[in-house]
Amino acid sequence: MIRNPSWISQPTGAQLMRAYPTAAITREMEGSARLNCLVLPTGSVTDCNVVSETGNIGFGRAAQSLSRYFRINPRTVNGAAEGSRVDIGIRFTLPD
Repeated sequence: MIRNPSWISQPTGAQLMRAYPTAAITREMEGSARLNCLVLPTGSVTDCNVVSETGNIGFGRAAQSLSRYFRINPRTVNGAAEGSRVDIGIRFTLPD
């Protein structure tokens, strides 16, 4: 398990807004989701499962849709990159 990931890339604000659940926008709700994902030796993130979400109105699914934008420096063992799992928290906030 990667405890303190070193990010190569994360979703942009525009990507977060495109993924924001429509029902949450309509209700002017903010929320969050936590994913548990597999980090491949290439740093790509895949196999993301929703561990928790607020509101039960789509924040988990929205977070999963953003997983393709995450890249993490993979864990190395004896100098070789290897796959590992990571928890990723995503907070959805409405613009001011």
